[in-house]
Amino acid sequence: MNILWLASWYPHYNDSFNGDFIKRHALALSKYNELTLIYLTTNSLDKKFDGVKTSHNREGSLRELIAEYSRPKQEGLIGKLRSFLKYNSYFKQIVEEHIAKKGVPDIVHVQVPFRAGWIGIWLKRKYKIPLVVTEHWAGYDRQNPDNYFTRGYYFKYLVGRTLKAADYITPVSEDLAERLKSIFGKMRSKVIPNSVDTDLFYPGNNSSLKFRFVHNTSPDDLHKNTVGVLEALGKLKEVNTNWECVIFGKPSHGVMEKASELGLNGMVEFLGLISHERVAEIMRGASAFINFSNFENQPCSILEALCCGLPVIASRVGGIAEVIDEENGLLIAPRQINSLYNAMYSLVGGDIVFFKDEIAKNAKKKFSEASIGREFFDFYSEILKK
Repeated sequence: MNILWLASWYPHYNDSFNGDFIKRHALALSKYNELTLIYLTTNSLDKKFDGVKTSHNREGSLRELIAEYSRPKQEGLIGKLRSFLKYNSYFKQIVEEHIAKKGVPDIVHVQVPFRAGWIGIWLKRKYKIPLVVTEHWAGYDRQNPDNYFTRGYYFKYLVGRTLKAADYITPVSEDLAERLKSIFGKMRSKVIPNSVDTDLFYPGNNSSLKFRFVHNTSPDDLHKNTVGVLEALGKLKEVNTNWECVIFGKPSHGVMEKASELGLNGMVEFLGLISHERVAEIMRGASAFINFSNFENQPCSILEALCCGLPVIASRVGGIAEVIDEENGLLIAPRQINSLYNAMYSLVGGDIVFFKDEIAKNAKKKFSEASIGREFFDFYSEILKK
């Protein structure tokens, strides 16, 4: 099959974490089928650069065309309009050059509707090929301050047009599928979860004599609620000190100060932004993973923790309840510090015991690149039979 992906988010020269979950999906599919992925972004580093330039990368059967174009010098509405026009013009140019060499794709798949959605619609109409759209964004939940309903007209128009033009949508969770249908109407959907590199994420042994929690933070604490995690750990410290917590990711302002204020120095370690390989190493040596988010879709970090055999304490938001059950973790209400404290206390004290190898085995079946890649391949094959 000739498959073409158009990505609105993707790791690139200026942000290696941007849409890295899309790359994981791409690598999963490439185990079964050749795949070309095109991503276009602005060049914000070279002020003298003008035009567009494309780098060609290959990882096995995945071919990446990562392009960058010069940012318009104008600010405000005029600058945004010029950027929009340049983006669409350059993207079409790159796609046409690709088609001239590789032929018309059998399927075009847009990863995140804003901004590549226009190009997907154009290809569908021009070449009469099926359009598939995957959405990953947690912004269809009103609990997220930066949500779909607060965005401007153009954003909502493009997202709506793209999703309604799609022959199929492939959200990563049932929760997101239902949210999209409630906003945009009936759509044919196939849920395909995020994928995990199980050559990196697999069970290991706790490298500490203490019970070791792991938590993934972000600059937006309204999202990950790391302050809430620290407050629960502060309560736990009063009754049990046989634990430690490793936190990776860039923390929001004031989070490290909060840890000091709660007397958690020496018990909580902040690692900052670290490589995927280092995350895997930390998880393999841990005892449990904490996700206390106020809103989510389907965090890759939870799936990675499960593949390492870690039980997960997570707030019941978004699609998390679709992957966490009584066999692999504890679901709690969001923002409830006491519920988080009770869950952590039960694990540290041994009141609740989980089986690492069983958690990892079941997670690998569902979320490994081999499993997710096969889901994509079979899904595309079914589309082309119709």
